[in-house]
Amino acid sequence: MRIISILSGKGGVGKTTVTANIGVALTMLGKSVTIIDANITTPHLGINFGIFNYPITLNDVLKGKVNSVVDAMYFHDTGLRIIPSALNVEELYGVDVMDLEKVVQKVPMSDFVLIDSAPGIGREAIAAIQAAQELLYVTNPNIAAVTDIVKVSEVAKRLGKKQLGIVINSVKRKMHELTIDEIEEFTGLPVLAMIPYDNAIEKALSLGKTVVEYNPYSNASVEFMKLAAKLAGEEYKPPKVAFIHKLKNYFASMI
Repeated sequence: MRIISILSGKGGVGKTTVTANIGVALTMLGKSVTIIDANITTPHLGINFGIFNYPITLNDVLKGKVNSVVDAMYFHDTGLRIIPSALNVEELYGVDVMDLEKVVQKVPMSDFVLIDSAPGIGREAIAAIQAAQELLYVTNPNIAAVTDIVKVSEVAKRLGKKQLGIVINSVKRKMHELTIDEIEEFTGLPVLAMIPYDNAIEKALSLGKTVVEYNPYSNASVEFMKLAAKLAGEEYKPPKVAFIHKLKNYFASMI
C-alpha cells in the first residue's frame, strides 16, 4: 500500500482538484484507491464529488466517536473510496489532527492512499506529511506558488520523507509563466506533469464530477491519466481522439 500526501505551499493552486482526478484516474487503471481529506479546517474534497454532507467523517474517527475508519469511508460510483472531513465548523472541536497517521495505518488494504493535505506548513500539513510515505506537490507556474513549495520541501527533508516531484496545474502557456526547467532548477524537484488550464475542469466541478469522468478526451483528462499511470509505474497510451471529439473540445474551450 502506497501512502502519498498531496501538498501545496499555498491555497488556490488546485491541489484538491488534482487529488480527486488522480484518485479517479488510478481507479480507472484498475487500482484500489482511498482518498482522505486531511484539510480539516477547510475541507473541499467531498465537494469535488458533489457531496456536501456525510453522516460520519474523518473528524469522528479522530475524535474516537466511531470504532473504525471504515465507518467514515464512502464508495464513489467509480469504485474510489473517500474519507471526507466535516464542513461544519463545530466538528473541529475535540479533533487532534496529529492522530492522522494512526488513522491512515488502519485504512483497509488499498493500492494507493492519497491524502489531500492542507496548504502551507501548519499543523494539518505537518500531520499529512508525517502520515505519508511519499509526497507529491501541486503548484501553479508562478514564482509565488513555486517559492512556497520550497518551504514545504525543506520540512519534508527534515522529516525524511520521499519527495516524488511536482505537478504544475492550470498551465496556460503564457510567456510570463515559469518553465519546467526553471521550476526544477528552483525547487530541486522533478516536474512529473503539466496539467493545462481547461474549462472542462470547472464544468465538471459544477456537476459534482472529476474532469476525467466528465470528459475523458479533454486535454486535462489525458494529462491526469498520464500522471496516474506514471505513479502506478505503467505505460499509458492516450486515446485516439476522434475528429468529432476534437471539435467538441475546441468549441468547449471557446465558451
